[in-house]
Amino acid sequence: MLPTKPSLRLCAFSLTVLLASCGGGDSGNVTPPPPVVAVTVQITAPGALDNVFTAGTPVAVRASAAVNGVAVADGTVVRFSTPSGTFSPVAPGSRAGVAATTLTSSATGPLQINATVAETDRAGTATQTIYQRPTPARMEILVPAYFYPSTRSAWNTLTTSAAARLLLESYRGDSVFVLGGLRAAQLAALGVLILGLWLVGRWARAGLVHAQAEDLWETTG
Repeated sequence: MLPTKPSLRLCAFSLTVLLASCGGGDSGNVTPPPPVVAVTVQITAPGALDNVFTAGTPVAVRASAAVNGVAVADGTVVRFSTPSGTFSPVAPGSRAGVAATTLTSSATGPLQINATVAETDRAGTATQTIYQRPTPARMEILVPAYFYPSTRSAWNTLTTSAAARLLLESYRGDSVFVLGGLRAAQLAALGVLILGLWLVGRWARAGLVHAQAEDLWETTG
């Protein structure tokens, strides 16, 4: 005997109620999307206003890292890199969200520093550009030959002549007297002698500095 239409309608209604009571299939087991992870890295040293260094000298480098605005856990690896140079260490662990290393490079001109942190399936990178100048050359002090004190110097001869005139003028009988009995020639000779001794003393000190610079150059050269 075939089921009647009212019987079929009653079965369909019962099935619908049963499905509804079970939560409508798998609609209650939908997996929520994973949270968005944002990794932020910032190179804090060297700063933008203190970025000129001498090539070959160690440069302290520091970088901070955060995930979704919170400092990364201690020990999180921060990898540093640069086109020309070495880091020690290359991949330091963080402490309180900051990792530190030292850069050494002999390159001159602009040099880019990179810091990268990888967290789960996300990564963050920061860059900083520093500038390296060549190593300054040794300074050499040059004293012109006509300023260098010696027995053949014209100033040395002039000073000796002024001293002799100052002593011998008192034996002349035709001297010109000024200022109540002072010999004019002796006054002039005294002025020249004082000036000459002052100049020779200055040039002697300059010659001593020159000699010391030559000794230093030979010692460190």
